[in-house]
Amino acid sequence: IKSNYDILNSLKLLTENDTKNKTYFANLYFKVNDSIHAVERTTRNKFARIAYETDQLEEKNEVLTRRNTYIIIASIVFFTLLVAIFFVYRLKSKNKEL
Repeated sequence: IKSNYDILNSLKLLTENDTKNKTYFANLYFKVNDSIHAVERTTRNKFARIAYETDQLEEKNEVLTRRNTYIIIASIVFFTLLVAIFFVYRLKSKNKEL
């Protein structure tokens, strides 16, 4: 990036000092300047998109983790109730036999 700005500075100096080719160097300066800014803007946009997508993925992961935790808790409660119902039924069956 520094060399790009060195090129711009050189073109600017040529524009100021070479009166014969001033227009050519000025046009070249503007083209190079626009190209540099376009590349910088593209790079900045890519990083912004990556940061946004990373935030979205982290948020989805948190939601899925929370959901999995709820499913595990619900499963434990359900199986505990099943075991309790089984033991109650078994105790009632034994009490009827007595």
